[in-house]
Amino acid sequence: MNENIKILHLEDSVKDSELIHSIIISGRIEHEYFWADNEEEFINILEAEKIDIILSDYNLPAYNGNEALKVVRENYPHTPFLFVSGAMGEDAAINAMLNGATDYVLKNKLERLVPAIKRALNERELEKKQRLTMNALRESEEKYSKAFMTSPYAITITCLEDWRFFEVNEAFSAITGYTREESTRDSKVGLEIWVNAGERKQIVKALFEGNEVVGREILFKKKSGEIITTLFSAQIIQLNNKPFILSSINDITERKQVEADLILANTELDFQNEEKGKRAEELSIANTELDFQNEEKEKRADELLIANEELLFQNKEKEKRAAELLIANEELLF
Repeated sequence: MNENIKILHLEDSVKDSELIHSIIISGRIEHEYFWADNEEEFINILEAEKIDIILSDYNLPAYNGNEALKVVRENYPHTPFLFVSGAMGEDAAINAMLNGATDYVLKNKLERLVPAIKRALNERELEKKQRLTMNALRESEEKYSKAFMTSPYAITITCLEDWRFFEVNEAFSAITGYTREESTRDSKVGLEIWVNAGERKQIVKALFEGNEVVGREILFKKKSGEIITTLFSAQIIQLNNKPFILSSINDITERKQVEADLILANTELDFQNEEKGKRAEELSIANTELDFQNEEKEKRADELLIANEELLFQNKEKEKRAAELLIANEELLF
């Protein structure tokens, strides 16, 4: 229980106020006690102090407990309100509870007062924690919803019973051409976007066997009939105790085309390099042949030069012998 709780007691009898206050003290409830015996004081204390729990008589000379309850429920809806009265019949008690009273304690049974106060305060703390939890859950849901709808990747939630899309985001519509209304209206879209129905069955089987499906390349068919390549990831989630598939779909068609173009360009480059290599090899052979031919030409030139020199020598020898013969003939004439 919180320490130093603030208790406001609406009671016209000073003696009853003192008695009830003494019972609260004997119950070892750490508190500050505020007393009001009329409407004006009651409202002023409510506005000036952060009251944790309110005790109220049912009938006051100039004010009514039900009117006090109405004010509290309109302005401080989570503050416990207990009637502590000696003139409160069963019908009045039921009516008070229906109007939002937390509990009621009869003045002839004040032994219930401290347990009733502690229980009301504990319930208030529990309710406060529940409100905080619900607010956090609501904020989380809002953040999730915003992230879901604004994700750059297509996200879908698919019912496994009929393959109807339970929900799709804007990115899915942008990628496939199907509007959110078209996608969630019936199971037609959820089935027809799959190019290969066998892959759909394989994914479901893998998921129910506990295996992850992350980054698998899947072909999908757009509303226009165009086939796109995607990276597909999925997991099983439970909604209303039924299994659904939460999927993330990333269109990589352009990337695959770039990869294909790059492979084609590399293949063409390899072919060109091979052709260049072949031409270089042929050129090398031609150069070798040319070198051989040049060597042969030089060799024949050398041989021709030797032959010419031999012929010149023979001609000189013939001229020499002719001269000698001429001289010999001249000597015979004399």
